[in-house]
Amino acid sequence: MISKGLPFSLCSGALWGALLVVPQWLSDFSVTDITVGRFLAFAGVVLCLLIFYRRDSLNHLKPGDFQHYLLIALFGNLFFYFALIASIRHIGAVPACIMMGALPVLGWKYLDSGFRINNEMMPPVFLLVLAVLLAVSESHSLMPAEQSNNWLPGIMLLLLAAVCWIFSATVQANMVRSHSHLDHSDHFLLTGVLLLPCLLIFLPLLGFDDPDYGLMTDEHSPGRWHSFWLVMLGIGFFSTLVARIFWKLCTKNEQSHLYHYHAMWQSVFGLFYIFVLEQRLPEGMELASLICFGFGLFLYGRHRSENQCLQA
Repeated sequence: MISKGLPFSLCSGALWGALLVVPQWLSDFSVTDITVGRFLAFAGVVLCLLIFYRRDSLNHLKPGDFQHYLLIALFGNLFFYFALIASIRHIGAVPACIMMGALPVLGWKYLDSGFRINNEMMPPVFLLVLAVLLAVSESHSLMPAEQSNNWLPGIMLLLLAAVCWIFSATVQANMVRSHSHLDHSDHFLLTGVLLLPCLLIFLPLLGFDDPDYGLMTDEHSPGRWHSFWLVMLGIGFFSTLVARIFWKLCTKNEQSHLYHYHAMWQSVFGLFYIFVLEQRLPEGMELASLICFGFGLFLYGRHRSENQCLQA
């Protein structure tokens, strides 16, 4: 029997997975360009929704809650995606995909328990962590010798992305518990609209002459800029807003202890896109990493865990 939530999770995973290969698609644009472009497009769409359809959501933007939405916008969106795609530029997208599949499982499981791990959960946790380490190790062996200096910074950026995600998820879990009377879409929309003022933190990088982190500094043809903004609108709308809608439909049609299985599709599609784009199959430790990842998820699924943060 097919799970009722599976079609929706497949759609959300296919859209979210595209976010992990954008740095390869737009390799001639900087990390800052892609980050600002994605969230400028997304925040603009959210602002239109709030103005024309969901003005009532603005009533929940109270002074006491403002900082929580701001922290989620900064750490769960801007800083997280910036660090993630910067790490992809250094060590490739495979480690990022594996980490994106492991983080929700580990994070959602332990946010409420203070990350206390019992003996029964040690095997899946070990396998998921091992999967990330194997993917990271293989990225070093696949890296050209002249780029070997990028490996350690790439690892640090990947760790920074994980820290940003965990911090943001903790803040969001606290918001869900303390504001259970609010619709979850209110959290999402208010966080999205606050991305607009948050984007101002990237202004100092405007004109910064660096191919990786400068903002709108590289010269491109008008046609290339048109392609860039078309992709930004696509991932800002479809891979952020529409993907979120599909995920909400998944959670409404699925039992909560199965959410983590559906969350893995983002990584699965991301890996599929990467190998198709690079026209290759998994190599060596990458294949071992995928096996550990799948087996770790399977063992984790035997512990029927529920966490309300999944619905946020």
